[in-house]
Amino acid sequence: MSDHQRIPFNLATFPVGRVRAARRVVALVSAAVVVLTLVHAGFYLWVSRAPAEMVVEAPAIEPEQLRAWQSEVDGLAAVADLDRARVAADAVVLGNELVGWRTIPWRAIFADLEDVLPDRVRLELVAPTLAQGGGIEVQMTAAATDTGPLQDLILALESHAAFVEVWPQREDAGVDEYTRLTLAARYVPRESTP
Repeated sequence: MSDHQRIPFNLATFPVGRVRAARRVVALVSAAVVVLTLVHAGFYLWVSRAPAEMVVEAPAIEPEQLRAWQSEVDGLAAVADLDRARVAADAVVLGNELVGWRTIPWRAIFADLEDVLPDRVRLELVAPTLAQGGGIEVQMTAAATDTGPLQDLILALESHAAFVEVWPQREDAGVDEYTRLTLAARYVPRESTP
């Protein structure tokens, strides 16, 4: 048996939002560790340059200076505090989403979806979000009385120029007569022609 054991962990089984959030947390923690390591190394170099027998008399520190240093320490502690960092990261993500919602080309998305939607399929949910790699990721839930029109929808989306990638995620037979297909598609808006 080897010293290194693999832990089976498949990121594809987790929701994209959770994976992105985990990556953000890892990036924040990594950045904090790098900053603290560099500060520690700089302090060590500074201390190692001073002769051991040299004694320096420290001047008195003013209370205003202590308060200024305390505010700097609090600011650095906020970066190192994971709970505060998570709250700040969530606020940034929410702000970016709110700005992103204004930049999503709603009319173009719905016009292109109307072009590809088969006759016996209805869309129950359309939720576009800005994708990290560019473009827009559109989450959809489509419903039909059987799976044939839903497969036609996937083929139509894949053949349309504005939908670059299509990922079927789940197909459910509901308690009503409809079969529902949840899918995601990457939408890249085309330049408007004059």
